[in-house]
Amino acid sequence: MSSNLHEEDQRLVQACVKGGDEAWRVFKKKYDRLIKATVYSMAQRMTIPEYEVEDLTSNVYEKLFTNNAQRLQQWRGQARLSTYLVQITRNLCTDYARVRLKMRSADESSKILKHLPVYAHIVEDDNDRQALLDVLQEGIEKLPSQQAVILKMRMEGATLREIADMLRLPVGTVSVYNSRAMATMRDRLTLSRKS
Repeated sequence: MSSNLHEEDQRLVQACVKGGDEAWRVFKKKYDRLIKATVYSMAQRMTIPEYEVEDLTSNVYEKLFTNNAQRLQQWRGQARLSTYLVQITRNLCTDYARVRLKMRSADESSKILKHLPVYAHIVEDDNDRQALLDVLQEGIEKLPSQQAVILKMRMEGATLREIADMLRLPVGTVSVYNSRAMATMRDRLTLSRKS
């Protein structure tokens, strides 16, 4: 790592911590492309819709700038600032995806009923519906991660081809994972219905 670059980054971080507007403009000009590329890459891997990428990018900047730029202050110069920013951005994207998943899980569970019409008629009242949604949510959480991601994307209306493109997998592989996930969910619903 170049000593001049390292010292320049240290001065920039110190100026940002002090709250200088010009320092933030320089920081954003220098690292905006890196942060946006990292956010976009993570959003694709975590199946975060493209329309949420801008919100996620804003969230990253908000976290970097709050509390006297505490996250920037934590950089100790042991690695390049760019490396540190990529890691921070990845962590924040993971946190964002985790919160997003929790918020949407109940809604997604109810959507699966459309894909399992055989079971839609067994819901007679709100208690039955809630019990079924609980079984669905538990079932989705127990699926292998790749199957769970594909099933959730299908529930959001994505086609197998779109999912394959986003996950960079062959369509046949996505189709197999989707079929396995649906079969597993049908089996779990059948077992819960018998008990």
